[in-house]
Amino acid sequence: MDFLKDKGYQNIDKLTKKDLNNVIADGLSWQIFFTLTFGSVFLIGFALLLGATPVQIGLLSSIPFFANVAQIIGSYFIERRGRRKGIYLSAAIAGRLLWIAIIITPLFLLPVENSMWMIIFIFALSSILSSVSGVAWLSWVTTMVPRNILGKFFSKRIAYMSFLGVVAGLLAGFFVDYLGIVMSPLSAFLILFSIGTLLGMLSILFMSRVREFPIEGERVTFEKFKDLVKSPFKNPDFIKFVRFGVIWGFALGVAGPFIFVYQIKVLELGYMMIVALSTLFVVSGVIALGKWGYIVDKYGAKNVVAITALIVSLYPLFFIFITKENYLLLIPINILSGIAWSGVDFASAQILMRSAPQTNKSVYFSAFTAASGIAFAIGPIIGGLLANIFAGMSYSVMFFTFSGLHFLFIISGLLRLWSTSFIKDIHEPEAGEIEDVLSDMRTNRFMEVFANFYSVTRFSFGILNIPLAFGMRVVGRSGVIIGKGAIRIGSGTVKAFVEMDRLIRMATSELGKMGYKNRMNIIQRLNILNRKIKILETKASRVGDEKSLKEVQSEIVKVRTDTSTILNKLKTTPEPTKAPENYMQKVLNLVNRIAKR
Repeated sequence: MDFLKDKGYQNIDKLTKKDLNNVIADGLSWQIFFTLTFGSVFLIGFALLLGATPVQIGLLSSIPFFANVAQIIGSYFIERRGRRKGIYLSAAIAGRLLWIAIIITPLFLLPVENSMWMIIFIFALSSILSSVSGVAWLSWVTTMVPRNILGKFFSKRIAYMSFLGVVAGLLAGFFVDYLGIVMSPLSAFLILFSIGTLLGMLSILFMSRVREFPIEGERVTFEKFKDLVKSPFKNPDFIKFVRFGVIWGFALGVAGPFIFVYQIKVLELGYMMIVALSTLFVVSGVIALGKWGYIVDKYGAKNVVAITALIVSLYPLFFIFITKENYLLLIPINILSGIAWSGVDFASAQILMRSAPQTNKSVYFSAFTAASGIAFAIGPIIGGLLANIFAGMSYSVMFFTFSGLHFLFIISGLLRLWSTSFIKDIHEPEAGEIEDVLSDMRTNRFMEVFANFYSVTRFSFGILNIPLAFGMRVVGRSGVIIGKGAIRIGSGTVKAFVEMDRLIRMATSELGKMGYKNRMNIIQRLNILNRKIKILETKASRVGDEKSLKEVQSEIVKVRTDTSTILNKLKTTPEPTKAPENYMQKVLNLVNRIAKR
C-alpha cells in the first residue's frame, strides 16, 4: 500500500518510502486500538458500569500519564543499547497482551464491582509498557523521517489516523448501544476491547517491517545517563517549554475525564451521540491539520500553539451552559474546539521535535513527556477529589445555576487560560508574527471563522497587541525614556524598529557571505516588520502637532525606501553594500522631540 503518492515524496528513496508507508499503516492500526481502549469514552463507561467512584475514574485517567515517567527508564535502555526497534517491539507486545487480562478480570472476580481495583492495577502495568514503547518509537521514527518533510509527513499520518479513529469510534458507539440492549453492556465492552487488542497487535506487525537505524555516538554508562537526564533541564529554552507543558497538562487533567462523566451521567447522552460529537471534534481537526502543517512550516509552531491554546482553554467553560435541552450546542463547540486541539497537539509536538538535538533525542522526549505527564496525571486525581467535594454544592448567578462538575470546569478553564501566558516565553528563532498567521488563515474559508473567533476572544481577554495608553512610557533600545504622554505607540512597534534596524545592518554588512536560506529568512522577516511600520503611521496621526507629524512621516518614508533597497539587493546583489543611515535612531529622536513640545 502506498500512502505517499503526491509529488512531495517522489524524491525519497524506495526503502525510506516503504518504511514511511509502514509507519502510517502502524498508525492506522494503533488508532483503532487506542480509540477502543486507552483513550476513549468507552474506558470511562466501562469503569462506571463496574461502579467506579470519582476518585477511581480520576486514577484510571491519570495512570497513562504517571506511566510516562517510565519513559526515562526506556530512554536509558535506548541510549545504553542503541536498539530502539527491539525495545519498542518487546514493550509494545507485552503491554497490549495485558489487555487480555483486563478483559477476563470482570468474568472471574465476583461481584463485578470488586474487579475495579484489579483492572486499575493491570491497566497501570500496560500503561508503563506502552510508555516505554512510545519513547522508543518516537526516537526511532523521527530519526528516520527526512527533516524537510517532518511537518508534512506527520500531519498526513495524523490526518489518516484521525479519520479512521472517527469511523472506528462511530461504529463502536453504535456497537455498545446496540449490544448493550441485545446482550448486556458488560459483554459489549469486553468484545470491543478484544477487537481493539487484535488491532493493537497488528500495528506492531507493521512496525516490525521498518528498518532499524542505529544511534550514532558511543553508548552511555549509567553515570553518563544521569548526566544526560539532567542535561535537558540545564537548557533554559527547554525549561520554558516544559513550564508551559506542566501547567497546561495539569489544567487539562483536572476536568478531562469528567467531561465524559458529565455527558453520560448529567446530560444522559448515549454512546453513539457522544462518539458522534467526538467525531465532529476529530474531523474538524483533521480538516485543519493540513493547514496547521503548512503554517508551522512557514511561520513556526509557537504562534500556532498561542492561537489554538486560547480556544482550547474555553472548552470546559462551554459545558457550564449545556443542559439536556440545548446539548446540540455541543455541535459548533466541538467543531471549533477540534480545530484548536489539533493545532495545539501538532504544533507542540513540532516544537519538541525541532528543539531536541539530533543526538540523545529520546532523553529530551522522555524528559518533557515525564514532566508534563506527571502534571496531567495529578490533575484527574485532584479533579476526582474536588468532584466529591463539589457534589452537593450549587450557586446561582442571575439566570444560571452552577453545581457539581460545573465548578471543576471553571477551575480547569481558568488554569488553561493562565498557562497560555507562558507561551510567549518559548524560544523559537524561526517564529513569525501572530498577525501574519491570522492573515494567512483568513485566506481559507474554513479557517477564517476560527481566526475571527480567536481575534474576538483575544480582544475580550485583552491578551495581545494592546497599544500603550496615553501617558505610558516608551523605552528605546538604549533603555532611556524617549516619550511621555506624547504619542500612543505600542511597545511592539518600537521593537519592530529595533529589529528592522538590526536586520538591515546585518544584511548590508554580511550580504556577500549570506547563503540562500539566510537571505530568504531576512527577506521574510523584513516584510513582516514592514507591515508593523504601518502601525506607527496610524498612531502618529493622533499627534496634534502637524509639523512634528510631517517630520515623523517623512522619516518613515525614508525607512521604507531603505528597506525596499535592501530587499532588492538581497534578491539580486551578491556583493556587500554600504550600511544605510541609522534611520531608527532618527525616528526615536523625533519621537523624543515630540514628547518635549
